[in-house]
Amino acid sequence: MPSVVRRRDVVPLGAQQPRRLQQLRDANEQLIQQRHLSHAAASALTTTPPPLPQRRSSHASRTVEAIIERRLQSNDEDEPEPTAATRLRETIRAARGGIHTERASSSSSRLETTPITRRLHQKIVSVRRYGNADDTTSRPRRHRTSAESEWLEKQALFVQRAGVLEKDCLAWWHSFYASSSGGTALSAEGWKTAMSVQKLLEESDRSRREESSEMHRQLCALQDKCHRVTSMVHDMRDGVAFFTELQQEMDSLEQGIASFRREQRVQYDHYAVEEKILERELVLFLERTEVWETEDAERKSRPTSGKAGGGSSTTATRRPLRRTPSDREQKTAFPPGDNAVPAENELVARVRRLNQQILASGGLKGGWDDREHAVFTSVLQRCGLSDAVLVQTELDVGGEEQACADNQREQDTDSSVDYETRVARFVRKCSKALVTRSESSVRTHLAWYISHVRLVHDKKEALERWRQEKAAMRQRFVEQGLERLTGDGGDSHGDGTASTMANASPVDPERKKVAEAKERQRQAAQLDAWRQGKEAKEQEKREQEAEERRTRAAMEARRRQELLEKKQQVMLYRLQKEQDAQLLARNDAARAGSASPQDSARADKAELQRRSKMAIEAAKARRAKLEARSEQERRQRELPERPKSVGKYARSSGSPNDSSPPSSRSPVESTLQRPTKAVEARHVSKVELRRQEKRRAQQGAHETYFPGAGVVADAKLKSFGHVPIAPRAVPSWRQNLA
Repeated sequence: MPSVVRRRDVVPLGAQQPRRLQQLRDANEQLIQQRHLSHAAASALTTTPPPLPQRRSSHASRTVEAIIERRLQSNDEDEPEPTAATRLRETIRAARGGIHTERASSSSSRLETTPITRRLHQKIVSVRRYGNADDTTSRPRRHRTSAESEWLEKQALFVQRAGVLEKDCLAWWHSFYASSSGGTALSAEGWKTAMSVQKLLEESDRSRREESSEMHRQLCALQDKCHRVTSMVHDMRDGVAFFTELQQEMDSLEQGIASFRREQRVQYDHYAVEEKILERELVLFLERTEVWETEDAERKSRPTSGKAGGGSSTTATRRPLRRTPSDREQKTAFPPGDNAVPAENELVARVRRLNQQILASGGLKGGWDDREHAVFTSVLQRCGLSDAVLVQTELDVGGEEQACADNQREQDTDSSVDYETRVARFVRKCSKALVTRSESSVRTHLAWYISHVRLVHDKKEALERWRQEKAAMRQRFVEQGLERLTGDGGDSHGDGTASTMANASPVDPERKKVAEAKERQRQAAQLDAWRQGKEAKEQEKREQEAEERRTRAAMEARRRQELLEKKQQVMLYRLQKEQDAQLLARNDAARAGSASPQDSARADKAELQRRSKMAIEAAKARRAKLEARSEQERRQRELPERPKSVGKYARSSGSPNDSSPPSSRSPVESTLQRPTKAVEARHVSKVELRRQEKRRAQQGAHETYFPGAGVVADAKLKSFGHVPIAPRAVPSWRQNLA
């Protein structure tokens, strides 16, 4: 059994020596008093005290153990000696290092009057003095040095500054969270002080610990189920448990695991979405703080005697969504006169300042990515909140307070209500379209977008005024006859240029007319070139459209022709199948009735009639086909001759009025490049040839050229006008070249 350590016996290392001294005072208080009084009486009788014995070791005599040992030895002695008391007193004085007590410093007369039998219950109080000096010869208290005073003053200043910083931090927390409580507060009352933030942090930690404990509990339950299933498996193997109970336990375990995984997945998705939202809001807040720092630096660096137009755009990002009428009048109103119009350098500086503000306020997308900003702008357009509407609504807000008529005031109120309704509808739709953005972030981005549109509008107006100034300056130079300028009017030549312009006399009207005529000619030439280019582009566009229409028409005609051919092939195939089936049926019937000669003769006669009828029909079809072909050729000859381009084999003496027949002319370039029928036949594959042969056999194409071939199946007949050895075909374009 471990020993119990008493707390009062445990003394730190630095407090051991004072405790031993206290024990020394308590144990030997009476002895010290007697030795002290006897030594004082002896010193009063003899003026010269006896010499002190030489110590063996200063270090050994100053230790607490040596002092206690000597005092114990002195207590054991029967008769105390003055030399021992003196030696003990000197030893204690040397061990204390010059620390004197009030008893030692008191006078001998006081010690003599004090009775010896009196016990002093008051503890000896030590007082540190400088060296071995007494009260009369001791120096005054040491004053602080300059370094010590400076260090103490710095410490006091640092303490004061720390208090001020704590108060400022508390005030900042109060102002920031109180201002944000109306828009993005986490509670109904909002964040007021840092204590509320600390409470929220503690609540979040507590909720996280509760969730961890709940998860641990669920895992423990699943683990118990797993152990139960394992034990049941062993019992079933031993023959103790049954299969149904094991199946129920396994189903329960699977359901618990599935529900646990589903809950964890839902929580993970929720936390992932919250993390993404917080990261985006944090990035946006950091960007705003950077913009504030930039604005503060610009405000400090800007002189107090600046222009009137520069002060209105200093805090563009912190201004409200709509401007006051005074700001609008200050920005748009320009009194007549050349002195009131801003100078060119001032306009350029304003444009640059607006560019810097646009970049500093969030760029072109306000810290959002391309996809989210594109969705934001598309929803704005669908809700009817275009850039022009936003700018116009902002400019028309100031007129609501100045309207005097009732109907005008009612119209302004209706328009403002309509605008607010559209804004609310847009915020709701945009928050639904962007699941990672809350309504507060959408409203913040809308405020940024309105300020961005206002800055862009101001930039456009400044650029337009700058162009007007340039045009007016150019017109003044033309009127004064200055066609070419040497520079921009710097500091070194500014006075000379101004004096020259003031003293210059107007040029003669003839020179002015010549310059105006040249300018009109140049503008007319540019306009003609522009018109020609535009007409060429339009003509090219029309040609492309016509070519596309022709291509589409040709493809459509080709598709229809292919579809028609496929339909004809299907119909011919069906007809051929029906004819084959009928022929087989007749042959079977003929074989079945071949026993009687009369029936066979009658069947042969009917078959001959049928075949003759088929031959007559085939002849009629061939005749109709020949007539249709001749009719087509006749119509082709009646058509006007197609114009042909003259090739390199044309006659050099040819003229447009040449009445020579078309056969004597050179062939067309397209005819030269056209392949012959033999070349086309050589390029046909064997598979295609077999396919064509099969198709012709199915269509009955040979019956048209060989009439009566179906009547006599075994005879090899030839068509009428058959030439045994036909000469090789010659293309039409080579017939007249000989």
